[in-house]
Amino acid sequence: MRYEHEAPGDLLHMDMKKLGRIAAPGHRVTGDPRDHTRGAGWKVAHVAIDDHSRVEFVQMQADEKRPSVMAFLEAAVAHYKALAELSEHRAHLDLQTNLLTEQKVTKALQILNELSRDRGPLLSPTLSQDFQQPTDAEALLQAIKDAKKNN
Repeated sequence: MRYEHEAPGDLLHMDMKKLGRIAAPGHRVTGDPRDHTRGAGWKVAHVAIDDHSRVEFVQMQADEKRPSVMAFLEAAVAHYKALAELSEHRAHLDLQTNLLTEQKVTKALQILNELSRDRGPLLSPTLSQDFQQPTDAEALLQAIKDAKKNN
C-alpha cells in the first residue's frame, strides 16, 4: 500500500538530475578518435511530483544552485495552483451540468404527467414514483466528490 496525502498540493516530492549536453556526436559514435567534443556543458532537470495525484512538473534549469531551485519552485507552485483552480472550475461545471439535467428531467416528468392525465398512464407506477422523488443536493455533491476521488 502506498502512502498518500489526502489532498492535492499537500506534499510535493522534488528532485534534480544533472544531464550532460551533447553538442555533436563524439568519437564513440563516429569511430574517429579525433572527434572530441569538450565544454558542451550541463543542464539540470528539476522535477516535482504531487504526492496525492502523482501529477508531475518538470523544468530544465542551468544549474542546481539556489536561484535556479527557487525559480523552479515558484514555477511548480504556480503550475499546481493553476491545476487546482482548473479542477475546482471543472467541479463547479459538473455540478451545474447535473443541476441543469435535473431541471430538464423534472420538466420532462411534468410534461409526462400532463400527458398521463390526458391519455392514461405512460410510465409504470414504480418508475414514475422514483422519478418524482426530489434529489438531495448534498448527496449529489458528495457523489460528485466521490467520483472525482476515485478518478
